[in-house]
Amino acid sequence: MAPTLLRKMSVSFRDLAATVNQGTEMEVRPFAQACSYISSLVEHLGPHFRFAVADFAPKVATINAASESFRTLKSMLEADIEGNNVQNLGSPSRNLLRLKRVIEVMKVLFEMILDTNFDDEGDNSMMSQGWEAYSIVFGRQHEPGVKTKVLRFLPKIPSKAQFLVNLEENEESCAANMRTIVEAAPVITNNINGLYNSMGLDLNL
Repeated sequence: MAPTLLRKMSVSFRDLAATVNQGTEMEVRPFAQACSYISSLVEHLGPHFRFAVADFAPKVATINAASESFRTLKSMLEADIEGNNVQNLGSPSRNLLRLKRVIEVMKVLFEMILDTNFDDEGDNSMMSQGWEAYSIVFGRQHEPGVKTKVLRFLPKIPSKAQFLVNLEENEESCAANMRTIVEAAPVITNNINGLYNSMGLDLNL
């Protein structure tokens, strides 16, 4: 049986974290590949979330394109600094930060799902937990118009049971893959934070 989307994602995140833990610089192409799985994951939320994919996918594409010129995230950021490109709209430096934040949202959401054992009632619903995860990470980043758009589409988010069907997972397999991602995500995002801090770059670009 071919690996599911969530399985592919968990393996890619696990491998990225292992690279960091071994003291090796994170490479651009594997990072972009891991983020491309997030785009596909959002697509499984249904057609109402195409706006999120339309915003996220081009940022992934920018990083993936940078892999043609740069092997590591560090060298990609160094080139942005040298070219005075960091602050420019759509720069790899800005897009990398936005991808990092989406990874942080995903990590918080997956933690909530695991902590509540896939319960989907009341405050444990995908809608409630999705909004909480979004607010924790993006609450201070997004303008009111963006938040309004997210709120408008939240009621369209599928139940956890339907999400499992969409992903071709059961609770056991989904939990195992989510747990791997939850463990790997902070290793990845902390490494990116460290890169920006070491180069004197603003984490609020």
